[in-house]
Amino acid sequence: MITAEQKPMDEIREAKAPYRRILVLGCGSCVAECASGGEKETGMLASALRMAAKMEERVGEIVEGAALLPRPA
Repeated sequence: MITAEQKPMDEIREAKAPYRRILVLGCGSCVAECASGGEKETGMLASALRMAAKMEERVGEIVEGAALLPRPA
């Protein structure tokens, strides 16, 4: 059984601090089922990061996407 959980927002914001361009990429498989990294959660995280950047008056670009990788045979 695979389980996943999102990192705390403060940890994510700290990790992305030195970068101006961010890709938030989710997966439509296991983490989507755990509600921690699917397309919906990816969109919510990207939106939260955009709002935080505006509040901090930081200029940058945050792009979001999701992928569904084939399961190994």
